[in-house]
Amino acid sequence: MYQSHLYRLLAQDNRIKLTVLFASNAGVRAYHDTGFGGRNLSWDTDLTSGYAHRFLMNADRNGVEKFFDQLDWDLLPEITRERCDVLWVHGYSFATLWLGIVAAKLRGIPVMIREEQTLLHERPWWKASVRSLTLRALFFRSTALAIGSNNHAFFQRYGVPTNRIFLVPYTTDNVAWQHNATSLTSSSTDLIGSFGLPPDVPVVLFVGKLQPKKQPDVLVEAFRRVRKVMPCALLLVGTGPLESELRRAVAEQSIPDVVFASFLNRTEISRAYAAADIFVLPSSLNETWGMVVNEAMNFGLPVIVSDKVGCAPDLVTHGVNGYVFDHHDVQALTSLLANLIGDSALRERFGRRSRERITLWSPQLAVEGLVRAAERATQNLVLDASRT
Repeated sequence: MYQSHLYRLLAQDNRIKLTVLFASNAGVRAYHDTGFGGRNLSWDTDLTSGYAHRFLMNADRNGVEKFFDQLDWDLLPEITRERCDVLWVHGYSFATLWLGIVAAKLRGIPVMIREEQTLLHERPWWKASVRSLTLRALFFRSTALAIGSNNHAFFQRYGVPTNRIFLVPYTTDNVAWQHNATSLTSSSTDLIGSFGLPPDVPVVLFVGKLQPKKQPDVLVEAFRRVRKVMPCALLLVGTGPLESELRRAVAEQSIPDVVFASFLNRTEISRAYAAADIFVLPSSLNETWGMVVNEAMNFGLPVIVSDKVGCAPDLVTHGVNGYVFDHHDVQALTSLLANLIGDSALRERFGRRSRERITLWSPQLAVEGLVRAAERATQNLVLDASRT
């Protein structure tokens, strides 16, 4: 979903001839998502127009969780028939991706790997050792497309030299989001009312799955502490396994002004950002980037993120456009929330800097990075061949 805008921009660039092969059509059809409370989801935006693409034979599969759940042998003729100059692969979690990487390398086609993993979460030593051996072999003589600083460090850890790592950042369609922000500004009062939020108080926003690793319970607790001493409201957008528990905690502790908005699709989510004054992402695990932070910043929101959110070094400067807190420290989050809730001028200044920063973190930056990476990958192929 998040890559379609980049694909369209690349399709318009005469330096690249792009064909996208999809191993799954989840997103363009309804699919079952256990993270969103086990509901069937379908995105209400166009994800496939504007660029050349094909779906592999088994793209209609469901329940892709394990490595061999996605194994598409029809990928091989796609690589060999067209004799592509460079193969760009997203990740390595499924057998299809490994199949493509191995096939391309055997045919002398350079490989670019875009993967969002970070070093923010330590693994047991034996898992780390196996992982290191595996990834060093996979990344050998590949070009890495880093989505940000934390991801760059990940590729370096596993043997990719700096001259083979290119920044191809995770970005959103800033122009579209900022257009939505501008068009909704005049109706912010109506939006607040439509969510059932109280008027004339700062609104804190969370967007994401209500699941343990994103720690919405930590945010609810921090909000409870702040709400005892100053007026404010909390808007939780999303659903998931923690929703019932969170609703029960809010009711039992009589926490006022907490609104559960449930799942909002892509065409609806702008309303939540426009109604908010502060955005918080308190994740503790596997938040390798956090695209909702990009979106919130396009709406000129100050952002508070935990130290386990992958985008923090690139998008959030503590005390400039938001705050970064220790994911274990509920009191730290409470204090930072109180700072912003109690100071409208601070919120405005941080929000303005968020908007300025995200405007520079643009999809065109990703396009330029990918073009440079593809050019260098083809040059490296010649150099690598001369060394063997």
